Amino acid sequence: MRRVYRGSAAVRIDGRAAATVAVTIEFGGERPIFMIASTGSGPGELLWIAADDDDATVVFDPAGGRLTADTDHRHAPAAPPTWFAPAGGPLGNMALPQGADRAHAVLTVSASGLTGSLTMSGTRFDGTPTHCAAEVTAVAGTGRR
Repeated sequence: MRRVYRGSAAVRIDGRAAATVAVTIEFGGERPIFMIASTGSGPGELLWIAADDDDATVVFDPAGGRLTADTDHRHAPAAPPTWFAPAGGPLGNMALPQGADRAHAVLTVSASGLTGSLTMSGTRFDGTPTHCAAEVTAVAGTGRR
């Protein structure tokens, strides 16, 4: 059975607070096997969709209520986990998508909600490392399928 949760994620990019964004988390069922997505493209927005085992290793232990998702060099995701990082430019402040080389989520799941953390790390265009971390809190949403 697919589980759907809706809530928020307090996002930090390179150790600095970026934003608190609305998120939807889905897992289980057919496909995708795991998804966390926010609704915009501003700083701190998140997107990670794991449609199959090539995208990530996703494990849910219903007895312990623990969901883990990992992607790294062992995976070949069609689209990497992504966060939107703030970037200044001639047109003013904006956010650019930053793909992750590695991503890890640990969520504690109950019938009424979930809490946990998400981390992503990658490399900027100039070759310097960057990372994103988020603390997630969500409640069971409508739309269980």
